[in-house]
Formats: sequence, C-alpha cells, structure tokens
Amino acid sequence: MKLKDLMLVVIVGVISFPLMYIVLMFATGGMKIVLNQPLPIVLSEPDEVKLVRYDKNMDSLAMVQSKTYQAVQSEKASLADEKKQLAEQQSRIDMESKELDSVRTLLATERQKFEKAVVGNDSAEQKRTKKLAGVYGSMPAADAARVIEALQENEAVNILNAISDDRQKAKILSLINPQKAAVLSHRMIGSVK
Repeated sequence: MKLKDLMLVVIVGVISFPLMYIVLMFATGGMKIVLNQPLPIVLSEPDEVKLVRYDKNMDSLAMVQSKTYQAVQSEKASLADEKKQLAEQQSRIDMESKELDSVRTLLATERQKFEKAVVGNDSAEQKRTKKLAGVYGSMPAADAARVIEALQENEAVNILNAISDDRQKAKILSLINPQKAAVLSHRMIGSVK
C-alpha cells in the first residue's frame, strides 16, 4: 500500500465513524430528532439557583420513576416486617418444640413408672393367686368347689390354673355346677394357649 492509499483509508475512517455512530444511535433509540419542540428554558440570574423547565413527557417520566422508587421502598419495608414476623414465629416454634420435648421426656418417665407399677401389681396379683391356689389345693374338694363357684370367672380360672395338683383340680371341677364348670374349663384351656 502506498502512503496515498493509507491516508485515504484513515480519512474515510475518521469521517465515517461519527456518521456510523449517529446512525446507530438513531436506530437504537438513543437519539431522536424532535421538531417544533420548545427547548428547556434555563432562567439564570446572577447568584441564584437555576430553574430548569421540563416538558410534560420529562415530568411524567420523573413521576413514574419516583413512584417506582416509592413502591420499591414500600416493598422493602413490607419484606422487613415479614422477615421480623417470621423470626418471631420461628422463635415461638423453637420454644414450643423445646416444651414438647420436655413433655415427651416427662411422659416417657411417667410411662416407665406406670409400667413398673403394673408389673409390680401383676406380680403381687400372681403371688396372691398362688397363695389362694395353695390354700384351695389343700382344702377338701367339696369346700374348695363351693368357694370357687362363688368367685368371678376370671379369679376362678386364675386360681384353678395355679393349682399344681391336677387331681385336686378335677375333684373341684366335678363338684361345681356343671354349666359353670364347662365355662371355667373352656376358659382354662384358652388361657393356657
């Protein structure tokens, strides 16, 4: 390339760049031509504040931006309030959770005490039943049959099951009312299973 050609390329580039830039600004809407529009008038007085007058379009744009800003600020405030309420609710939930855990612990302790009492009561009941079975097993069968016939079915079945001598059980059952003896026998078989 010659110097002349190089100079021509530089001059064309320098002249075409601003033109291309202006065309691009018009195309993207960054620049527009407004005809018969009064220019903003700036009143100036020495040592005073300058007053700039805008047209309706500029004023409405400022108002929209101001309303948008206010809406954003209002939304931020409401979000802060909601965050505070959520924090309070979370603290209440945490407190209730701790209280629920303590109640569960207390309930488990009480349940263990109750189970120990029931086991103790069952063992005391078993001891009483064995003692009565020993007494009825040593009594004459006719006397034992009269007493067992007067007892409730559950007690009678428990006592008869606790008597270790099967012959004594058979003698007692043979002397009891046949219908009650059948019910007791049936329940004794059911409780053995």
